Amino acid sequence: MEENKPTNDIETKGAEYSSNVPESPNNPASSRAQAETDARQEREIKSLQESIRAGEKWLIWLTAAMAFFALCGVVVGVLQWKAMKLQSGVMQGQLEQMKGSSVQADKLIGETHALATNAGTQANNAADQVKRLSDLVDATNKQAVATAGELAIMQKQLEAADRPWIKIDIASSDLSYDTSGVKVGLRYIFTNVGRSPAKNVWRSARLIAAILLMGVPKGNPEPKEVQRQVCNSLATRTPDISGYALFPGDHFTDQDVLALSMQELSVDNWARLNLPLPRPLPLGIVGCVDYTFESSPRHHQTGFAFLVSGSNGGSPVITEIPMHQSVGLALTPISGFYFAN
Repeated sequence: MEENKPTNDIETKGAEYSSNVPESPNNPASSRAQAETDARQEREIKSLQESIRAGEKWLIWLTAAMAFFALCGVVVGVLQWKAMKLQSGVMQGQLEQMKGSSVQADKLIGETHALATNAGTQANNAADQVKRLSDLVDATNKQAVATAGELAIMQKQLEAADRPWIKIDIASSDLSYDTSGVKVGLRYIFTNVGRSPAKNVWRSARLIAAILLMGVPKGNPEPKEVQRQVCNSLATRTPDISGYALFPGDHFTDQDVLALSMQELSVDNWARLNLPLPRPLPLGIVGCVDYTFESSPRHHQTGFAFLVSGSNGGSPVITEIPMHQSVGLALTPISGFYFAN
């Protein structure tokens, strides 16, 4: 190998150097010293040569190790480069994918914005339609209210024109008086003066002290309150076989007996029961006729009130007890108590 050439050169030069030293024939000691010096130098040279060889070996090993580590570094670098290249490809793919996703996202955002705009427009249109519909409903409701009012008026007009109307006439048949009180027999005449049949026709009346009609004593009901009670009782009764059907233009007659107790006659002493005979007996009658018809479920009524008069035009006169009078009685209508609905 070429690395051994320097060592051989050194050895050759050393040999030449030794062969060129002349021996001194007159100085044997000097020759031995020279030989020892030469031997020492040769040993030093050999030691030096060995050191050089050892250094060369270490240099060769270091060079080989450096070459190996360099090669390893190259391999690692190549592997890192490949890994980085692969990673770069992956990242490039991800970047491309992100770019594609971004484009799709932008497209989706644009479509969403367009949809939102369309939805807003549709909402505004719907709001306008709702407002117009609300206005139309309001107008329709107003028209319905107006129409209902007109229909109600027309219904009332139709009822007033075509409904039944019940007229009542009353005649007194007799009067009786004793210690228990007074009784008056009555005869009712009902006439349908309307244009439709009346159903469930019935009457109710009550006998009162006539003085109540001129001033109610303390603790007693007003005569009109008595009449209202009678009419309400008729309006809430359950229709039964006691009611009549009365056709337009027809009439029928009914009879009844009304009574008033002695306690009721003596209210606040207005009947003057302590007066000697003959004495007047002021009496009155208040009442109501109730009926219905086909096109109206509610009750309709005719109210009435009469004063019971004697033959002289005044109150009946009690001449004896007991007393029964069958003729000479008359009924005089009292204004303010007649009504028809």
